[in-house]
Amino acid sequence: MKSTGGSVRANLPVAMQYAADVLDGTIPASVWTKLAVERHLRDLKDGHKRGLRFDPARAQHAIDFFGYLRHSAGEWQGQTFALAPFQQFRIWVVFGWLRAFDNMRRFRVTYVTEARKNGKTTELAGIGLYLLDSDGEPGAEIYSAATKQKEALYSWTEAQRMVEQSPSLSRRIEHQKTSHVLYVTDTYSKFEPLSREKEGTHGLNVHGGLIDEFHLHPDNATFDALDTGTGSRRQPLMYVITTAGTDPHSACGEMDGYARQVLQRTVEDDTFAAFIYTLDEGDDWQDEHVWVKANPNLDVSKKRSEIARKIARAVRVPSAQNSFLRLEMNVWTAAESRWFGIGEWARCGGQLPDLTGRACYGGLDLASTTDTVAWALVFPRDDGGYDVLAHFFLPLDTARESRYFADFQRWADDGWMTLVDGQRIDYNLIKERILADAGRYQIQQIGYDKWNAAQIANDLDAESLVMVDVRQNWTLSAPSKLLETLVSRQLINHGGNPVLAWQADNVQIKHGENEAIRPHKDPKQPEKRIDGIAALVTALERAMHEEQEQTMSMYIPGEEEAASA
Repeated sequence: MKSTGGSVRANLPVAMQYAADVLDGTIPASVWTKLAVERHLRDLKDGHKRGLRFDPARAQHAIDFFGYLRHSAGEWQGQTFALAPFQQFRIWVVFGWLRAFDNMRRFRVTYVTEARKNGKTTELAGIGLYLLDSDGEPGAEIYSAATKQKEALYSWTEAQRMVEQSPSLSRRIEHQKTSHVLYVTDTYSKFEPLSREKEGTHGLNVHGGLIDEFHLHPDNATFDALDTGTGSRRQPLMYVITTAGTDPHSACGEMDGYARQVLQRTVEDDTFAAFIYTLDEGDDWQDEHVWVKANPNLDVSKKRSEIARKIARAVRVPSAQNSFLRLEMNVWTAAESRWFGIGEWARCGGQLPDLTGRACYGGLDLASTTDTVAWALVFPRDDGGYDVLAHFFLPLDTARESRYFADFQRWADDGWMTLVDGQRIDYNLIKERILADAGRYQIQQIGYDKWNAAQIANDLDAESLVMVDVRQNWTLSAPSKLLETLVSRQLINHGGNPVLAWQADNVQIKHGENEAIRPHKDPKQPEKRIDGIAALVTALERAMHEEQEQTMSMYIPGEEEAASA
């Protein structure tokens, strides 16, 4: 991997050249990266007072080991793994610092956080192989750990492929074909993936514990079990690499906070190494000059053109901004954010055409008989867009207690909402409305949440309407993304429905794994309802599903065709 550049200082190792370039501004870096560099230089000056010493030969030994490794995928497949300067710096630090009294490694935990696609998983695989093969530990046990086996396999699989492609390593490291284990027979050492869901993580004798994407872990259980398992080792190492998360009170959030305290010297911990690559407060994330702060491998494994493409979307779609900042700029954000930009939803309102006889899909959101009920229909158009009808039901007593009562009354007078006398909604009124709509439009399917709509679903099913249970979880990610796209491209016409407009202004977006999204209601403002948006997304889920089914049927021969084939 090529260097980021910088001034030339004779006889400086690459790692120290990187440190110098960070401090003099040749390489743009956040305050946290500068603090990591300053910590190393400060310890070189006075670390001996605390019983520490730095061994350049040990540091270089670890760096040189990567010269035996080769990339297994992508544009560098088969090429020797060349550590970038920023990677050399942190390996130089982690493996070069020793305790003076026994010459064992100083750092027991290393925390690295940077944006995606900066080579984290590949580096983690190399660290695992070094601890397995070249760290001088008899009977070493190395584990790449995650909550799920699939995730635990990421860095281990990369390590296994590296062994296969290295003539030197493949002579010393064996792969047990019947299981995911790499062995060094001469030292009785092993490297294997480990997941809490499969094997459990207790009773281990850990020399190396590797955790990738720690922000996905629900708690500290996996880390603590591995860390506890290092007790009998001479110089164990827990190596955690992650992208920023959404919850500062999570296991990862707490470790990130601790790492910042160590770098700021609020907490003194000579066993904890921290490397944080992120934006500084006040940085303009649209300014490409700051991207390298969170993406130290910019223009190598992380492509500038990809960042620019995602920025264009984040600017256009507000709900994408938190995800962009977290994944591409390594900034901790809230899990929820405003979904639609100011004015975006309003631009999608217009005069609806006559929809009589048109095919459509329904979405029904039945929160409770004492709250708002939303009924939405989406009508596919030839241009890929949708026309939308929505109607709402609300108990009059509930409406009167709300600060939005004047709005509810006006919307009811204009026909957008039905205010039902009393404290509860009679579901027969909803059923009558749906059956009336079924007589006017061609309702193909109706999506609903079985949790609170089982009875009305059974009643409508008896009326020959196709009712489909749509769980209100991450199943809604695809239709949520579709709605986002439709709004941003003005391919949806909601007819100026003021209730939907109010709820579109209320709705937040919740982010999940792999960039999943779904509508979210602010729990601190329960009166700001979003049930109409939820019903709309549910209806779109049915429309998308049916479209996919029709697309697949074009490639699957029917009974007559199959018989004649």
